[in-house]
Formats: sequence, structure tokens, C-alpha cells
Amino acid sequence: MHHVIERAQARLARAEAHPFVPGGGGGAPAITIAECYYLHDYLRKDFNNNPVEVKKLQIFLKDLEGFSNLAITGIYDDATIAATDAFQIRYKDEVLTPWGYDGATGTDYTYILTKKKVNEIYCKHAFPVNAQQQAEIDATRALFESLRNAGINLGNSLPSGNNGSSMPL
Repeated sequence: MHHVIERAQARLARAEAHPFVPGGGGGAPAITIAECYYLHDYLRKDFNNNPVEVKKLQIFLKDLEGFSNLAITGIYDDATIAATDAFQIRYKDEVLTPWGYDGATGTDYTYILTKKKVNEIYCKHAFPVNAQQQAEIDATRALFESLRNAGINLGNSLPSGNNGSSMPL
């Protein structure tokens, strides 16, 4: 596993115009817990995503999560969304269910808990959510529960979006 991380770090260093670890030099710097913060942005389709952040997600999904056919393009395209959704389902207890989703489908978004889980896997330590993020997660879960309690069938996720998903995670 260590060689896989080193390979991902080397690919990332080539993808970025600057080092991805604060205080790092050229190449793939050694990562310490105090310095590691891999994915910085929330990502979604048809949004002005930072291509470097998208490439970082794609490299992570391809090299560390096994989505070997995922192209590293810097575009948050359908293939990246499919891999991200599969990642969310793989880690549904930490990424989907806290929001109130049943974990059967992904959301098409890289949002609070998806970004958090990517960073935790890459950096090998926990990343807490802040109070504002937790309040948003709790409010969304409460909304979903109140809708279900009112007899509104949400299915696997809330309707809207291209594939039946809507709320970012």
C-alpha cells in the first residue's frame, strides 16, 4: 500500500503546478499529519471546478480506491461522478447515512463528508467536521426524517438531479 501512495503522490506532483503539501519542496514531499490536507474543494458537475482539485480526486479514486479505468482529465465528468458515487456507497456509513440517505446510491457531489473521507484515507488520520458543517448535516437528516414521517417517499435519495440524486455530500 505504501508504494501505491508514493505513486499517487508522484502523479499528483506532476499534475500540480506547485507542491500540494505546505512547506514541501519539489517532487513528492513526505507527508506529516500536521501538514496533510489533500482535497480542498467541493466538486460538482457543471460547476467551475478547479481542474487541479478534480485531478487530485481522480488520482485518488484511480490509484488508492481501485477505479483503474478512470481517466485523469481534470474534468468532473460522468466517469468521475460514477467513481465518486461508488466511493460514497463503499463508505456509506461515514458519507451517506449521516445525512439521512440509505446508502444505496451516491449523490454526484464531492461535498463535506465525501471530501472528509478522501482526506482521511489519503492522510491516514481523522478529520473532524466543524460545528457549521455538523449543523448542516443534522438539519438535512432531520428534514429527510420529517419528510419520511409525513409519508413522503424519498426513495434511495431525494428526487431532482440527473440520476435522482440532489443533495451534495
